[in-house]
Amino acid sequence: MLTWSRFTLYIGDFLPRAKELSNTLATAFLDMQHLLLILLLVFCGFALGFQQAFGDFIVQFSSLYSTCFHLFKALTGDMEGMSEIPKSNRYLGPVLYFMYLIVIFFVLLNMVLGVVVRSYEKIERRCETRAQRLSPLLSRCSFDVFRPGFGKRLPVQSV
Repeated sequence: MLTWSRFTLYIGDFLPRAKELSNTLATAFLDMQHLLLILLLVFCGFALGFQQAFGDFIVQFSSLYSTCFHLFKALTGDMEGMSEIPKSNRYLGPVLYFMYLIVIFFVLLNMVLGVVVRSYEKIERRCETRAQRLSPLLSRCSFDVFRPGFGKRLPVQSV
């Protein structure tokens, strides 16, 4: 990941869109630090809850490491071992599992996405204002190279 981040910094000199990407990620990272901490705390809270509720009955939730691993896999769509949750606790199992999916996936991950989008809009506005500041300068510049007769020798006037 470190190599990828360095690559985006260097490629930004050649491709302006890559520069926007690296600026967006840098701006979003500064805004996202607190949100990622909250996401980590909520995820650990759900992991502890799943381990306490189902650790004695389901092998996938017997240790905290295994519980975190399987809950992360559940976020990616892998439902291995999740079919045993309603068997171990008929009422608490589905309620806890759906609360986990709703809170982590729909609320917190969408908030992270919202921070990235907001950072991208900041970068876009910054680029637009730079372009607006440069446009009068560029319109005043005359591109003599493209004018007919450019490069012809002018007659030398005698003094």
